[in-house]
Amino acid sequence: MALALAAVFLGTLLLVSLSVRAPGTTSRVARLFLVFWIMLIGAATLTISQPLGTGGNTFWPVPFETLLTPDDLLAAGEKEMYIRQLTANALMFVPLPALVRTSFGRASVTQTLLACIGLSAFIELTQWLQSAGRVADVDDLLLNSVGATVGTVIHLAAAGTVYRWSSRRIGNRPGTTVRRETPPRRRGSASARSR
Repeated sequence: MALALAAVFLGTLLLVSLSVRAPGTTSRVARLFLVFWIMLIGAATLTISQPLGTGGNTFWPVPFETLLTPDDLLAAGEKEMYIRQLTANALMFVPLPALVRTSFGRASVTQTLLACIGLSAFIELTQWLQSAGRVADVDDLLLNSVGATVGTVIHLAAAGTVYRWSSRRIGNRPGTTVRRETPPRRRGSASARSR
């Protein structure tokens, strides 16, 4: 898991540093990767295991029920498989915030997290409506949200690192600026009026 998070951090560093140098190109490439990653998530979570409508609409509303179940009531290896599944659910959503924020430069942290949580809720609702051997589970929603939050923190740390590095590298040369990912304040904002 640590290796996967380190890889996401390094990928995010690369993505943010490229967005400083070539924002338009990086944004288009990030959109392609975003579409690819969402398709991968869809393939992993929405592939049906039996014909539509034959599996019953199953929803597990109790968070971490399997972790709380005594071991003697579980099949051999069931708890370990469940922990691997929880880890995979979190890791699957870690890259999304960097891709969303690079694709859509004006997306705030809140908008990014809401988009990721909305995607997770859409997946769980679709699994429930399909009735095709998939289970809509509150654990999936929670762990996807944790993964998106971790991804956002990684992106913010990578962006801060790149901007500090770029500022030092460029120095105070006249006429040079470092592109910030956050949009400038609007004229009508409260901070602009108070000046």
